[in-house]
Amino acid sequence: MNAYVGCLLKRYLDDILKSSHVAIPDDPEVMNWHAFFAHSQDMQGFRADIFTEGQNEGDRKRFTGLRDRWHDDSMSLVSDLGSLWDDQHVRCELIRISNPFRPKEERAKGIHLALELLRNSGVHGAQVFADALDEFTGDRIARKTNRMIRAYIQNSHLLKQHNSSYRSYLQSIIASESFPPNNILQAEKPWVESIARDFYNVGPALASYMICDWLLWLWLNEKIDWFESYKADEVHIRALKDGRLPEAAIDFVSYCKTIRIPDGYGAVSGKACPPRVLNESLILDQIFYLSKS
Repeated sequence: MNAYVGCLLKRYLDDILKSSHVAIPDDPEVMNWHAFFAHSQDMQGFRADIFTEGQNEGDRKRFTGLRDRWHDDSMSLVSDLGSLWDDQHVRCELIRISNPFRPKEERAKGIHLALELLRNSGVHGAQVFADALDEFTGDRIARKTNRMIRAYIQNSHLLKQHNSSYRSYLQSIIASESFPPNNILQAEKPWVESIARDFYNVGPALASYMICDWLLWLWLNEKIDWFESYKADEVHIRALKDGRLPEAAIDFVSYCKTIRIPDGYGAVSGKACPPRVLNESLILDQIFYLSKS
């Protein structure tokens, strides 16, 4: 094993495999909050994990997140948000104000027009969503955009067609007597392709992110043997360029399959390392060194 990879696994495997903050349990409610609400916009420059969960970072004033504000299950919030897309006026306005070529005067108003639409809708979930979004501020919050707001509304409408459940949506894509299906490797590509096609403001990278941590939980719990999906970003490319990873890691998925999980991790010890595990190790290492700089 490459020496750097060995150090990564030694340093970060406990955080990834033994903690509860990465893997997403195979539960419709948890999958809605983590895989849909958090992951579907979390690589768009918007800290959706904090927005959804309410667990802020550093010494900033604590933010009450969407999940803590909503005193019901996630399905009812998805239903409320999705109902706005059935309102022709709201739908047309969201499409219009998410257009990057709209008038400069409107662009200068940022998300205020979208928040006004949500608050005036009379839909409780939309009003709670708007209040949470309006209060979500800070130097690392980054991009709160009309496209992102439209995405939550439009994509919730898509899930309404599947009992307001992201898990049910995934199940609808695969013809299988059991779910999760026995052959995950055959299911991953259709899932990613369908998510990227069906969800607004979600491309292939985010689509893979929307299933990989759920697949990690299935793998950890011996429901599946292995999986390929991971949070595709630039961390392994940078590690390749500066020589920390060997040339073989150009094919990241195949390279990960040659790595074995070390002893001490129960049933997954000795198994091939899913790309999500090494990828998350690289991300954590980047965060660690950035925090020291």
